[in-house]
Amino acid sequence: MRKGETPRMNDHDHTVLASLSHDIGKFWERAGLLGHYRRRDEDKQPDCPWSPQGYYSHLHVLNTRAFCELLAEKWPIAPAPGSDQNWINLACRHHKTSSPLERLVAVADHFASAEREEGNFYQYDIHRKTRLEPILGRVQLGAGERANDHRLPLAPLTLDPAGLYPRPADRMDPPMRKRDGAWVAEASLQPDYQRLGEAFRRALDELPRYASATPDSLRGMVRDLLALMERYLTSVPAATNIRHPDISLFDHLRVTAAIAEGLYLHHEHEGTLDRPDGFKDADTAKWRLACGDFSGIQNFIYKITSKNAAKALRGRSFYLQLLCDGVADHLLRRLGLYPTARIYASGGKFFLLIPAHLEATLRTAVGEVNAALLKEFLRTADTALERSNTLDRAAADARYTLARAEAVAGSEAVRSAALAARAELQLQVLTRRVMGVRAPHIEQARAARRGPGKGAALARTSTTMVEAASAFEGEVAAILALAETELRLKRLAAEIQR
Repeated sequence: MRKGETPRMNDHDHTVLASLSHDIGKFWERAGLLGHYRRRDEDKQPDCPWSPQGYYSHLHVLNTRAFCELLAEKWPIAPAPGSDQNWINLACRHHKTSSPLERLVAVADHFASAEREEGNFYQYDIHRKTRLEPILGRVQLGAGERANDHRLPLAPLTLDPAGLYPRPADRMDPPMRKRDGAWVAEASLQPDYQRLGEAFRRALDELPRYASATPDSLRGMVRDLLALMERYLTSVPAATNIRHPDISLFDHLRVTAAIAEGLYLHHEHEGTLDRPDGFKDADTAKWRLACGDFSGIQNFIYKITSKNAAKALRGRSFYLQLLCDGVADHLLRRLGLYPTARIYASGGKFFLLIPAHLEATLRTAVGEVNAALLKEFLRTADTALERSNTLDRAAADARYTLARAEAVAGSEAVRSAALAARAELQLQVLTRRVMGVRAPHIEQARAARRGPGKGAALARTSTTMVEAASAFEGEVAAILALAETELRLKRLAAEIQR
């Protein structure tokens, strides 16, 4: 982009934003909101396929169009006049494709949907009578399939237990009944969808504004949109015409965007974006699933004292989550990818879905992180050398002042004063983070004591004894400083070698 030129979205940007938005119309359709394009056939014709039964199908894409246009009013992402292959059209035409990019979004949608069963369960208004099935309810440790009679309420993602935990399906409001193997609500859930949709729209009005569509701004917009979708679409099922609706619309949209971005960049790299027949090729490795893992997580979290244990546990878990998020985002920025490429980040691990040809770039970026760690290691090594020299000087000074005190006051007097001034030194060993590595930090009470603490109150003490005591206190402080640095050096070295 030339200096002074207005930033514009490229096909990469259009593909990601379209894929992230392509099925959001399902949510608005179930809520009965943003449906003004559904009234006239001329509005349906560009986006909706014509069914052999004689009607336009997949009308949710019209709600998708309305939402995308609403978003384009708030952010500088409105399509340029006269442009056809823009993110709004790509999002709305994935069921009626006529161009390579439209086909690419459709293929990504297909790949992201491949994990669920075929949609062959239909009942009138089923899309407004289905709640999300908690996937853990189907975990079976033995043989056979476990019956799952719990569902999640249609509610925003908050810490309120009423909307966070699954409930027995037959005791929800309205209750659900099992028909032909699927749990179906006895009445329409549209009022629940409407409340959720209205809250979504209010939150949409509070999103931050962006002045232009720079690469950083676009990624900020996607990050904001992801946060909004996570809050309001986590409990919304992606598909409703199946017996086990256990994939949320939020997960389906973000995974579709991650797949589409990798697919686009792969074929751009290969120069085959104009050959959509190759998009569905399942024999070519087009992506890499990269895992980042922080070792020692269990020791870090659970090795805590009993005092304030719950508070410390929450704090350490939160720290690890921030560390995962920060490192993952750093790597995505280095790769030029959107936040949607982060598939998972929790429990001390994160997974990134990246185009296969960026593997070498990723390894380079990881090497840079390790290089920063090594830089800290070398800085610590220099500190250790400096503190070792300081200890040598402190030890020599202590021996000299001791010999001088014994020469002036006598060995017995020095020994008597030392025993009289003897005291314990309080130490506390804490930990600090150095590039994500736990390193010891020693906090001590003041090593240097005042005159009476050195035995100066005794009549037989002399200034040479006080000087000797001060010198040995300096040696103790130097020993502790060196010990802390050497332990940190060992921890960093072990992490680098790992």
